[in-house]
Amino acid sequence: MTTNETTLNKKILNLCVQGYSNKTIANKLGISILYSSRVLTHYFGFLGWREDLDINPLSIYNNSNGLSDFIEKVELVSPYLEKATIVEAFRICMLYKRKELKNYE
Repeated sequence: MTTNETTLNKKILNLCVQGYSNKTIANKLGISILYSSRVLTHYFGFLGWREDLDINPLSIYNNSNGLSDFIEKVELVSPYLEKATIVEAFRICMLYKRKELKNYE
């Protein structure tokens, strides 16, 4: 993988954990939706958000103490978000933080 690909992949992952959809990520970075989806699948086992979330999962994750606390905080600011979506957001944030420590290798 080239340095440019690694940098692009990091940007895709970062935008995803901030709650952006593949469409928004693709538009922001000038890439295809398919490329964004492939990167997210490779690193997170996740196809990406269908729509932008009305929260920033990573920000909430960084200020939470575990899954229960994360769910509680998300539900306070976004009461209509489905529980499965909240749990998935927690999971990808956890993976992101682990990968961040390993430098996305």
